Amino acid sequence: MTTLPDLDVTDYDDEDDVKVKPDADDLSPWRQFLARHVYPSIFSASYAPVPDLVNYARNQPWTGEYAVSRNLGKGYVYGVAIPLTLLFVTLTWIIARPGRLFTALAVGLLFTITVISDLSS
Repeated sequence: MTTLPDLDVTDYDDEDDVKVKPDADDLSPWRQFLARHVYPSIFSASYAPVPDLVNYARNQPWTGEYAVSRNLGKGYVYGVAIPLTLLFVTLTWIIARPGRLFTALAVGLLFTITVISDLSS
């Protein structure tokens, strides 16, 4: 399994046990990139709510008012991002609690049995 390098780039001076921050030029390119770009953790950051996705589609700051890229962005948000967000948030909500999961599985099983028995008769 690949591990990411430690984000703490502080070294200790052996003589005085004083923390010394290295210059940016002394860091490897990977550590320079990590020092400039801090991304949220998937374990602590929440998902984007649907109203934020809609707002992002309507007010994309990186496109013109009638640009093709704005319309493509709207199509992506409405056609891909919102449906998948709703699907995965719902699945996450169901899977988060055993009672919800067993209820969903029971309803799905009953639905499947009902549909199969209707199709076979």
